[in-house]
Amino acid sequence: MHFQEKYLSDGSISNTVDGFKMPYVFRNSSKNNIWNEVNRNTHFKVIHLSRANLLRAYVSNEIAIKTKYWFGNETSHVNLEDKKCVLDTKDCLRWINNSLRNQKKIEYEFRYHQSLTLTYENLLLNKDKTGEVLGFLGVDPSVKISSQFKKQNKESLSDLIKNYEEFKKGILNSTGTEFLDEKQELEFLS
Repeated sequence: MHFQEKYLSDGSISNTVDGFKMPYVFRNSSKNNIWNEVNRNTHFKVIHLSRANLLRAYVSNEIAIKTKYWFGNETSHVNLEDKKCVLDTKDCLRWINNSLRNQKKIEYEFRYHQSLTLTYENLLLNKDKTGEVLGFLGVDPSVKISSQFKKQNKESLSDLIKNYEEFKKGILNSTGTEFLDEKQELEFLS
């Protein structure tokens, strides 16, 4: 069910909706008040799904803007040379800090809802998490689920960022330093 279309067409929230994805941009949207409606209705369960490595999320976003591929599947293979991007340290740190602030705001705004917070990486690395999410939603945890989507950018950050050494120097001793360590990230990518 496309909740957004139904919500926009009749102006109300249907009780038949089991769930939907609500991006952060809905929070400040002037086109509808879906964020406020969901926030007021504490019967909605909230799954706060985010990326553990915000630097990698930023790089993925930059690559998606550049290549016009937003979802990973069999037909969206892009070669490494076309993915490589030059990053501006200040822009990246601003994006990371805004993301961290938004995550805290959203956790606070939905504090009265039943909620589950996890990262994409933890969800994919820890198969028990899928059962936990299904159980949280009231679905039989033994249900087999799958996705056609594939991770788009499996290369290391040093391979994806053209000016990696310069960027790394600029980001050291900042909020983004922790995201340079790809040890767990590389485990996730394999």
